[in-house]
Order: sequence, then C-alpha cells, then structure tokens
Amino acid sequence: MKRIFGIPEQLLIYLVFLVFFLLTLASNFSGPHDSIGYLNGIVKGHHLFHQHHLLYHFVEHYWLVSVNALFPRVPDYFLVEAFTALWGSGSLTIAYCMLRKRFGISALLSLIITSVIAFSYGMWFYSVNIEVYAPSIFFLLAALYKLTDRNFSQSDVWKVVLLHCAAILFHQIHILFTITVLIILYQNRKKIKLVNA
Repeated sequence: MKRIFGIPEQLLIYLVFLVFFLLTLASNFSGPHDSIGYLNGIVKGHHLFHQHHLLYHFVEHYWLVSVNALFPRVPDYFLVEAFTALWGSGSLTIAYCMLRKRFGISALLSLIITSVIAFSYGMWFYSVNIEVYAPSIFFLLAALYKLTDRNFSQSDVWKVVLLHCAAILFHQIHILFTITVLIILYQNRKKIKLVNA
C-alpha cells in the first residue's frame, strides 16, 4: 500500500475514523440497555469476568485505570467510550485493507465504501458507546482477513486460531465463526498439514 501525505494509508484511515468516532462519542447510557451497568462495574472493578464476554470488562477496567492516570480530569465514561472507538477504527481499517488487497479496489473507492460502513448506524453506534462488540468484531475481521489471503499457509493457521480465540473471549457469539474457519482450512488442506503423520 502507498503513502498519502507521507503517512501509510492504513494508518491514515485508522486516524481519520478514530477522530470521527472520538468527536461523536455517544455519552448515552440508555441506548445500549446495559451500558450503565457495564460502566459501573468497569469503574469500580467489580464483576470483571462476565460469562458472555470474558475479557471485555477486565481489559476495559485496566485500560481505564491506565488512561485515567494520564487524563484524570476526563470523565470515566469518555475514556471507556474512547476504548471502543479504538477498536471500531481498527475494524474499519481492516475493512479498507480487505477492499484494497483482497478485492483490488482503488484507494478512493475503498475509502468511499469504508465511509459508508463507518457512517452506518450500527458501526457508528458500536464504536462510540460502552458496548462489548467493537473489540470482538476487530479480532473476527482480522481472522477473516488472514483467512482470505491467497498465500494462506501453515504458519497462518495459528494466527487465525489466536485471533478467533480473542474474538470469542471478547464475545462468545463468535464461536459460530468456527464453521467458516473449518471450511477454509478444509479448502486449503493440500497446502497445510494440521496433523503430522
């Protein structure tokens, strides 16, 4: 990929959407019905291992503790929402890279398509609120990006497994992606050996 204004295009895409999300943080705890409960637990450090999303509260709590030391005057809910914005921007960057590298679409058209995704209500909402989906979607898209590489090889299997496990640990619904992983592993069975004979 090339550079735009001297900045690698993936980094530029990430920063543009991160700024967009940070400028539009929701500060609304009634939209997602459980946001206020999540926020209270994250701030107080209580119930950090939810059965449906084991890592989210734990990682978010320690993110808040770390960032709060740097920005003590910023309200906790802004810092927690900013964490979500980081992951949402990452997901959009992966979507952009898929369009560029997997589909061979030009930079401008890829940016337009990625913008449509970014400005859709669902993507925006889950990137500016206190919600569990942004990190898990990032890891799921990263696994899909790796799986769709034309040069997918033996060494990529573990990368996909780790990314998929991270997605599941951030939200258990992503266990369903196992079907996709198994199909692609089966399709590539001649290139990779999962078991040494």
